[in-house]
Amino acid sequence: MKVLLVLSVLALASSYAEINSAEDVTAFNYHMRIGIPEAAKIKRNEEDAAKAGLAGQRIVGGQVTDISQVPYQVGLIVTILFIFQSICGGVLISNNRVVTAAHCHFDGNFVANSHTVVLGSNTIFSGGVRHTTTDIVMHANWTPSIVANDIAVLRIPNVGFTNVIQPVALPTGAELNQNFVGLIGLASGFGRTSDTNTNIPQNQPISSVNLPIITNAACAATYGNIVLSSNICTSGAGGQVYEMKVLLVLSVLAVASSYAEINSVEDVTAFNYHMRIGIPEAAKIKRTEEDAAKAGLAGQRIVGGHVGLIITILFIFQSICGGVLISNNRVVTAAHCHFDGNFFANSHTVVLGSNTIFSGGVRHTTTDIVMHANWDPSTVANDIAVLRIPNVGFTNVIQPVALPTGSELNQNFAGLTGLASGFGRTSDTNTNIPQNQPIRAVNLPIITNAACANVFGHFIISSTICTSGAGGQGTCQGDSGGPLVVTSNGRRILVGVTSFGARAGCAAGYPAAYARVTSFISFILSVK
Repeated sequence: MKVLLVLSVLALASSYAEINSAEDVTAFNYHMRIGIPEAAKIKRNEEDAAKAGLAGQRIVGGQVTDISQVPYQVGLIVTILFIFQSICGGVLISNNRVVTAAHCHFDGNFVANSHTVVLGSNTIFSGGVRHTTTDIVMHANWTPSIVANDIAVLRIPNVGFTNVIQPVALPTGAELNQNFVGLIGLASGFGRTSDTNTNIPQNQPISSVNLPIITNAACAATYGNIVLSSNICTSGAGGQVYEMKVLLVLSVLAVASSYAEINSVEDVTAFNYHMRIGIPEAAKIKRTEEDAAKAGLAGQRIVGGHVGLIITILFIFQSICGGVLISNNRVVTAAHCHFDGNFFANSHTVVLGSNTIFSGGVRHTTTDIVMHANWDPSTVANDIAVLRIPNVGFTNVIQPVALPTGSELNQNFAGLTGLASGFGRTSDTNTNIPQNQPIRAVNLPIITNAACANVFGHFIISSTICTSGAGGQGTCQGDSGGPLVVTSNGRRILVGVTSFGARAGCAAGYPAAYARVTSFISFILSVK
């Protein structure tokens, strides 16, 4: 049986939800959007599986996969900015050459420092034969914005062939003129097996699936002019492998999907917030605001007291959070906006009096922040911090919110309606920010901690306050650190600071959790 290599830029076309923007189709910023977050999940999964003594046999579409069944499959651990690890797939075509996607080396934003090629292993972060190389040749006409010519070749030291390390053949002769439509392609890789579950189960490393190859015309019905003559596409429908010929389709781009039920504590806690949420959301919001400005669109949703935070990470990246003005020189936010368990912020740019976070308003950049001394990213306990800024003047769009006082300090506020606001996502299923929807606010019923603990368990403690997610409403990714405000005795008071959301997503009807301000009054007032 001869195995042929057919490179494809867009795979699984029919099985994914409709694409909402060119950003999600193209390879731009692949490493930050997909590769680095997925690498972190896979690495943690493999470490947990090793501790549990689990060995992986991933089943996808009815097919059990082991590296011996796809011995040409290689994993790539890609180093970005000398710090981050991203992942890609590749395919061995000789004893010293590996073909991969060009966007795995340059995604339009970052150029990889090096690639660690992993051969003969079911897992990408352990086992197998490993070679780290900087010797890569990208196609001269690789264009990230339109995904044209998305192919590259890595050179590695000579490797010996075994039952789990074998090259795949390239098309020759008459095969060079075939379009392969109607045949079944075998796609394999180390990535996700689902849109609805973004985690990698411990016992599921390398996976593969049989996919019918479809015409480019059918593919273009989904992707439009992104599909070129140099592309090949597969359907999401299943099929049997042709006995005489198996086609390997190297899927180099996973289309972004909606977030669904979370199966690990990682997604509940604030750990690595900036890389998982803040930085990707900041990039989307910034692009949206720039597009809206060009189109002459302006939002009309300003909420008194709410401030935006543009956070600098590693002196390069921009992340986002919310905050709330409590005096003319102090802003309360979430501690995980400054330290998410992985990265400390270099600085925070506080944005006041603006419907948009990347333009307009009064802006102050500060490094003066006090986190709660007992902030714990792993349990989300004491997720609160105070920023000091230069004195600001109050206007109709810059006003502080009051803190609870007197008898309010003993209230649990259950049964009242709180107003939550922020610059983050407005939907699970649409991860993009519409041009005319900058800051948003929503009224949410405050519920008891007991009801909230039915969803979050031990993460809910006495210093937590929760709102109901009934009707699919609630805070979402990018809203961290923003205010939850109620009206008490004719004045608006701050009762919560957005901390974390429900496992199943923002619009799935589950509660949202906040730091309970009454539990932290002494801390807040101590920051002068």
